[in-house]
Amino acid sequence: MPQRQKQNAYTFSATGNNLLTIAQSAPTAPGMPPVPVSTQTFTYDNKVSPLILKNEAILLNRYNIFSANNYTKLDFVDQTDPTNNYTIDNTFKYNFVSKPDSCTSNQSNTGAITVTKYYYQ
Repeated sequence: MPQRQKQNAYTFSATGNNLLTIAQSAPTAPGMPPVPVSTQTFTYDNKVSPLILKNEAILLNRYNIFSANNYTKLDFVDQTDPTNNYTIDNTFKYNFVSKPDSCTSNQSNTGAITVTKYYYQ
């Protein structure tokens, strides 16, 4: 019996930013296309990200830290249940060499606010 597999699709900009991630469930029948489950659309600033993990980010399933720049907005759309949709807005403060000093994240569906502080060596 053939095994069903999940497949995701990714769209990247010329500069290496992950613009769109589409999570897809396994096809419902052999030969059928995967079924979209959710989309994540990212918006970026033009500053260099302090954390670019490349292949490690793919293995961790963290595509937002694969990108060359800092994501300022994430739009998550659940194709199966729109009540699960949300946005995350990130506001960065930068140091004198244009690297992030801190980031305040606001998540729309929970009202959660997260502050991240960056330290460099």
